[in-house]
Amino acid sequence: MNNNIKKYLKNSFKLCYKNNNIFFSKIKSFVLRRKKLRISYINVIRSYWNRFCINFLYNKINLKKKFNNKNPIIIDVGFGNGRKLYFDVKKNLNINFLGIEVYIKGVIYCLKKCNENGLENLKIIFYDAFKVFKYMILNNSIFKIQIFFPDPWEKKKHKKRRLINLFFLFLLREKLLKDGILHIITDSKDYYKNVKKNIKIIGGFKKFFFISNNKFINKNLFCYTKYEKKAKNVKKSIYNLIYIKT
Repeated sequence: MNNNIKKYLKNSFKLCYKNNNIFFSKIKSFVLRRKKLRISYINVIRSYWNRFCINFLYNKINLKKKFNNKNPIIIDVGFGNGRKLYFDVKKNLNINFLGIEVYIKGVIYCLKKCNENGLENLKIIFYDAFKVFKYMILNNSIFKIQIFFPDPWEKKKHKKRRLINLFFLFLLREKLLKDGILHIITDSKDYYKNVKKNIKIIGGFKKFFFISNNKFINKNLFCYTKYEKKAKNVKKSIYNLIYIKT
């Protein structure tokens, strides 16, 4: 990593830098408002957590062993209410999905639905995505990473909270296999431009265009997210960023 990029990272995103080339974020991209859990949620957690969830660790994990197969792995970052992730898991039994989320309601939904339908191709990590990628995910191990409608944090004073900053993109690139896919969707034009600029800075990606029969990209296989429906209802532009790791 050259000095210009180090300087850009520190100045643009207020990341702390250590001499061993490690950056870490001091600003979270989410705000949690914890409420007391319903009894029904607690019962779901007690019943299905060990089956579907992976507890956060400061150690790398072998996801192939967790899934007990060698199928390609897709990581869904911030899956929200869980309906889209569950749909993907159910329709693509030959693909392993790892969902990362910090809001419990969507986690509960996925645990219940996957148990009801006997699905085994989903694992969930209930933790901050930045730390999960940094500490748990092996380099060169993931086929696809998808981040659909991340919180745009539109106000100027809040942009520092955006999840997809320059260093996070560095992390994602390290975790993807060669020819692995990074797929980001947003309805924020400013966010879209910012991600494009940062990908150009870090390099190691090439643009990828829709291929109708590509099972990892073809949106006909996937249901719309809640935020995609909202954007379409108000006729907002939707921006797809799809890149392949070179």
